[in-house]
Amino acid sequence: MRNLITLALFLFIGTQLFAQEKDSSQVIIGKTKITVYNKEARELEALKKSQKEFAEKMRTLKDSITEIKIEFNLAKEENVRVQFEKNMDEFEKQIAAYKIGVEDLELEIEKILKLKELGELDELSELEELEELDEDFDFDFDETENERTTRRKRKFKGHWAGFEFGLNGFTNSDFEMELPSDGQFMELNTNKSWEFALNFIELNIPLFSRYTGLVTGLGVEWNGYEFKQNIKIAEDPTTGAIYGQDITDVSYEKNKLNVTYLKVPLILELQVPVNKKDRRIFIGAGATVSVKAMAKLKQVYDLNGSTQKDRAVNDYQINPLNYGLTARIGYRNLRLFANYSLTPLFETNQGPEVYPYSVGISVINF
Repeated sequence: MRNLITLALFLFIGTQLFAQEKDSSQVIIGKTKITVYNKEARELEALKKSQKEFAEKMRTLKDSITEIKIEFNLAKEENVRVQFEKNMDEFEKQIAAYKIGVEDLELEIEKILKLKELGELDELSELEELEELDEDFDFDFDETENERTTRRKRKFKGHWAGFEFGLNGFTNSDFEMELPSDGQFMELNTNKSWEFALNFIELNIPLFSRYTGLVTGLGVEWNGYEFKQNIKIAEDPTTGAIYGQDITDVSYEKNKLNVTYLKVPLILELQVPVNKKDRRIFIGAGATVSVKAMAKLKQVYDLNGSTQKDRAVNDYQINPLNYGLTARIGYRNLRLFANYSLTPLFETNQGPEVYPYSVGISVINF
């Protein structure tokens, strides 16, 4: 009987043990309940709980960061928009003020022009100031956009570069057309004595305004002197001086001395605007320095029914340096010029004292 009671008691206790959770064991004996805890299970449960709480905090932190980014982007866009609107407001105010100023200026110009037409305006200084202001700030709305842009960008530009041609001649030391006694053989056939010049480099130096400046550059000049008399240029065997030798056995169809120079000018040029499109009359005067590059004598004549051409390259005692004066006047593409040499054609005591000059026109400007 005692063995049966003991077996029943152990079966009952085992049943209660398996009925508890894995992390603890409870035994009830009579009115007393005994709980036996499993230490490893308890630590594992605590770790799982901490992990769960950490994951929850990370989700909360991530959500907070996302919200902060959204708020930051919204604030940034708002600041940009506000600043842009502020700048646009200021710009519109400036435009409005500018328009008012233009309207006032146009009214003032119109008023002064009416007074001028009525003859009630004695002093034109105020009108000239307004016209200058109109030109500088471009208040002329009758111009096209291209004309306005061109005029506003234009600066001082001289008138040297281009292709020129004219007629040559000589004067004596008294600036007279009459040749000296020892230079009668230099009488020219003016219609065939031409000057051609190609001025291919131009430099402009503004002075006081865009209407005044210095002009310099570089050009090549070809001077042809067609002799009217039937002579041949010869050199004295003793002194080397140039003289004219009369020729009687042949008659020259062409008897021309050609001299080529490299020329550098320095010209003071004044320009006068004649209308609001900036077309100008220009006047220039200055000095030139020329360096002789070559001298050549060309003669064409008939000999026994056959045309003969003689060419002789020589220095012919021509001055290697030539100092001269130049004057120019023109309007737009039309340009007239006059050149005068302060240096005799031939070196001192090596030929007649004659001074070259030329007058002509420019046909191509660039």
